[in-house]
Amino acid sequence: MQDAAGPVALAELKFNGESIEARVGETLVEAGRRHGSHVWFLCDGRGICQTCECRVVGGAAHLSSPSDLECAGLSEARRRRGYRLGCQARLDGPGPVSVVSRAEELRRRTEDVLSGAGEVGLWERLRSLGAATAGAAADMAVGVAIVAPFAVPQLMKYPPTPARVADYLRDSVRLARTLWRSATGLSGQEPRGSPRNRGV
Repeated sequence: MQDAAGPVALAELKFNGESIEARVGETLVEAGRRHGSHVWFLCDGRGICQTCECRVVGGAAHLSSPSDLECAGLSEARRRRGYRLGCQARLDGPGPVSVVSRAEELRRRTEDVLSGAGEVGLWERLRSLGAATAGAAADMAVGVAIVAPFAVPQLMKYPPTPARVADYLRDSVRLARTLWRSATGLSGQEPRGSPRNRGV
């Protein structure tokens, strides 16, 4: 692969079970956002909101070491279980790397509850989903509180330029399309008045 700066080294990345194009040196969220993968990025990759948390299923050796923001915001127990901040973890080598976003984990649990998948009863599935959702919310709240002092320095380092805002909106549209297709089970159709139909 090649861009304006010359040849680009590619990495083998599987995001939420789907193989996507990735480049050595970019973060998991950068690759996921470009592809429209189900991963959140409320703070636009500044390491503050914790919503891009991902679990590394395989290939951790091909990722960068945890950053100071990750070590501050993610507990040691979560890091031992393979969780990383997608906006901080960079692809250091060709892979393969496989990750699942925490948002996708919760979506799959919700889908299991609604579909009645498995032999577990409805009440137990609801209880498990509630516990997982509450746990995710608690972990996120603690992480955000810990990294809050980094917010201003990160905003100064990565200011919300017009280009960043445009990229954020574009990638949010990609994510919305992914969630729509997942919710409806349709591969090509989108809701009336969707951004794509308006030329976005």
